[in-house]
Amino acid sequence: MKKFKLALVSLIFVNLFSISFISAFAGGSGTTNDPFQISTCAQLQNMSGNLGASYILINDIDCDVSGFNTGSGFAPISIFMGILNGQNNTIKGLFINQSTGNRVGLFGNIGGSGVVRNLGLEDVDITGASNTGGVAGRNSGTIEKSYVSGKLSCSAGVGGLVGVNLGTIEDSNTAGEVIGTGASVGGLVGLNTGTIANSYSSTNVTDSGRSTIGGLVGLNSDGVIRSSFSAGDVSDVGNTGGFVGFNTGTISNSFYNNKSTNPDVCVRTNTGGTVNCTAIQDNESYFFDSSNAPMTSWDFVNIWSDIPFNFPVLIFQFPFSICGNNLTETGEQCDDGNNVSGDGCSSTCQIELAELAVFLVIDEDSIDNGNPPNFFSDVAVNDQIAALGLRAPLPAFSGANISEVITLHTGEVGDEGWFAPKTIPANWTTAGPTSSGLRNFVGVTNPVGPGLGTGSDPEALLDKILDITPLRATGLKQLEGQIVCAVVYDSDISINYGPLNGSLKGANLGIVAFKVLSITALTELSSSSLPKVDIEILDAEEVCAGDLELFTDGPEPTSSSEPFDINGAAINGSSMPNAAAIIVLLIAITVGVALLRRNRK
Repeated sequence: MKKFKLALVSLIFVNLFSISFISAFAGGSGTTNDPFQISTCAQLQNMSGNLGASYILINDIDCDVSGFNTGSGFAPISIFMGILNGQNNTIKGLFINQSTGNRVGLFGNIGGSGVVRNLGLEDVDITGASNTGGVAGRNSGTIEKSYVSGKLSCSAGVGGLVGVNLGTIEDSNTAGEVIGTGASVGGLVGLNTGTIANSYSSTNVTDSGRSTIGGLVGLNSDGVIRSSFSAGDVSDVGNTGGFVGFNTGTISNSFYNNKSTNPDVCVRTNTGGTVNCTAIQDNESYFFDSSNAPMTSWDFVNIWSDIPFNFPVLIFQFPFSICGNNLTETGEQCDDGNNVSGDGCSSTCQIELAELAVFLVIDEDSIDNGNPPNFFSDVAVNDQIAALGLRAPLPAFSGANISEVITLHTGEVGDEGWFAPKTIPANWTTAGPTSSGLRNFVGVTNPVGPGLGTGSDPEALLDKILDITPLRATGLKQLEGQIVCAVVYDSDISINYGPLNGSLKGANLGIVAFKVLSITALTELSSSSLPKVDIEILDAEEVCAGDLELFTDGPEPTSSSEPFDINGAAINGSSMPNAAAIIVLLIAITVGVALLRRNRK
């Protein structure tokens, strides 16, 4: 019985401890698939309680707060064997004051299995005695896609990112000031025996001790440094190199911006090592062009970004595209290497339209969830949020899908999917909020007008709209090469004939924009199927915000079945055979057969 009670008490204690530790974070359980969530500096400090767990930052963190910005400040976490993913969030104002301390930084020591990635430290103020760095005093693990800015002071073994590196550092950088009084002082790393790749420092480095000072690394002891650079000010005293002070390892494809007050060499002392480092004297513009060595061997697609009139930067710090760098990146439709509009590629790197876009209305017979040929999901076409006056771009027609080419069906004769309003009712114009009736209906640059999808009677102005023209094959064919902005409906557009009018009542899925590339007959479905259309998706918010015109060329059907126009006058390069053509063909065949028989006689 006593043993049972003891076991029960132990179990309760363990559970209470687990609950208490989990509550020390914003969420998560600490596993790789469910990492502890950190949202405050106090929760950051709580990592010391479980050095092998997985963590993520869920927001930027301010450590310039009570309890962490006075006295000795934040207590370095050591030895960290887990994973910290900053998720591109930033820790600001990290203060550590341990003037007699060894292994000082956010992490005192990162062990061999420790990983830190996607993390920014800004405005740090860190003081240590030895082995001091912003992310770690000593690193035997992996640090990637991380950066530090601020001030660090230490006697020996100090770097902006890491004091002593025995592990791997990739795609990382530093800025600010590093001050040393002894050996192994560098802008990024003090002492390196591991690997540094695709990293840089614009940190200013000073050392009154005059021993092994470098713009990137103070002492590279049998370590590897490749595809990296330094561009800060470096005190030209003692055993100082602009890039590395003392080297016994391997340096390749790297450069150093040699200012007039800086050391005149990349590496001051090289003993048995290999050095491939370019030092350029007082010519920063040399490094603004990625076609110059050694940058010709760097990865300017996945790692580096070539910003005009600047040193290369790491793409991870610029999650959004950089317009004007001559690279078409995510969210850009073009990039011609400048930020000037009027040359076909706008100042925001979007294709400039040579002609006005035409306005159409499209219903569920062309764009809807679950229908061929695309079988869009509910979310892809906003079906789950369909509403009157909705003018949000459809996800399937926005974001990463811009510039994609897809095929759309256009309905059947009598149940069309594309419609062209040919006139704008006068009451749309007076409805406001602008003086343009079409703009009041389309919205995008302004709220949708009352009675046009909003207001106390949101559909008051949407019934029996004259000249809403269903587009059959001939009208669709006339759209080839046109830019289209369309409002998409969640249900059928109802059409009446004699006179031609339609109802635009009903919930909307949002807006789309595209260029019509080609129109071809659709023969594999119903005998009344209208053509299929190949389109290139464009940015709906840009196109629909621009000037629009009505498409007035499409023929107006006289009834739901006349004309039975499924191929048009020129689709697939030929017209539908009419009665006269058939008669001529039959006569030709008859004459040909008669002549053949006569010749045989």
